[in-house]
Amino acid sequence: MTDTTTQPEKPIADVQRGAIRSAIWRNERKGYVTYTVTMERRYYDQSNQPRSTHSYGRDDLARAARVLQLAEDKVFELEERDRQAARSSEQSPATIAVAGQEQSR
Repeated sequence: MTDTTTQPEKPIADVQRGAIRSAIWRNERKGYVTYTVTMERRYYDQSNQPRSTHSYGRDDLARAARVLQLAEDKVFELEERDRQAARSSEQSPATIAVAGQEQSR
């Protein structure tokens, strides 16, 4: 089975608090858009090289929950922006419906 989801090289947005980071990805599939969120914890290994993991300790959980809440808020914001853009593109540039009447610009 082939996955036709396209994912950009960079996330459309991200949220970070301390070492916990979430990335928000915009996915277009079969004519509609969805958003997905990935999350990671960054740290430095014994050689002082930057690493990331998807494992969280007890002390990371509250911050991880906050980052996910902020990511959810951002996804809602992005979806609303998409809805507004779709509504604007549906209206003719020459006419706007106002209270059941059409007015020319």
